[in-house]
Amino acid sequence: MSFIQGFTITGVVDAGGPATPLHGPAVAMQAGAWLDNYAAVPLLWAVPAIGVIAMLAAAFSLRADRAILGWWLNALAWVGTIGTVGVSMFPFLMPSTSNPAQSLTVWNASGSAMSLGWMLAMALIFVPAIIAYTSWAYALMGGKRSVTDFEDPSDEDEAY
Repeated sequence: MSFIQGFTITGVVDAGGPATPLHGPAVAMQAGAWLDNYAAVPLLWAVPAIGVIAMLAAAFSLRADRAILGWWLNALAWVGTIGTVGVSMFPFLMPSTSNPAQSLTVWNASGSAMSLGWMLAMALIFVPAIIAYTSWAYALMGGKRSVTDFEDPSDEDEAY
């Protein structure tokens, strides 16, 4: 995999600098750069391992007629697969092949400290309100319904 072109940051990252991809750190394409994070933190190899092991375990559990366990293991395989992409690409969110210096990273794609603070305040207010409203509406409607709940009771009185 060291022959696959990846992206690497070659300059100094200013985490508190302006959030614009036009003035970001120096970025270069380098063979094998997608594996740099794994070399720096070997524990990250657990993320792709979780994806592969969960996928194999899901296949075995489905063969053993354990469908619910297979579903959850398959969901874990998706988490491992998507997590592998995130771990491999970090800190890049959207690398640019035409101009690597204009790639979006976690630093230049985020908002300012003030806008992130406002979003946190709004989330602390509105997420509990949405959860409360949804719970209330669900309780009001009486929970799950089945098809038999919606049959026409007048059909029972008719004789064929």
